[in-house]
Amino acid sequence: MISLIVLAIVFILIAIRNMFHIKIEIWEIMLFGAIAVIVTQQISINKAFEAIDMDVILFLFGMFVVGKALEMSGYLSQIAYSLFKGIENGDKLLLYIIFIFAFF
Repeated sequence: MISLIVLAIVFILIAIRNMFHIKIEIWEIMLFGAIAVIVTQQISINKAFEAIDMDVILFLFGMFVVGKALEMSGYLSQIAYSLFKGIENGDKLLLYIIFIFAFF
């Protein structure tokens, strides 16, 4: 039951942090949740370390590095502009986005 309460608190904090302009990063909220379940002994420290998958960590690190590099270079803005420059109204935008996601 404590784990569900911690999970609910984490989700609520993530949801309301933008509504009330709270200066808390998502990783800080998740760290709070992880510390809370360890302190309340819902999971042991050993089990927590065993749950870490280094392949996933390395994959996410690589994706974030590549994504940030594409953003900083302006390439993502250039792609977005070239994809959406001919859209005149919201209906066409919605239809276009649906077809783009269906294609990918």
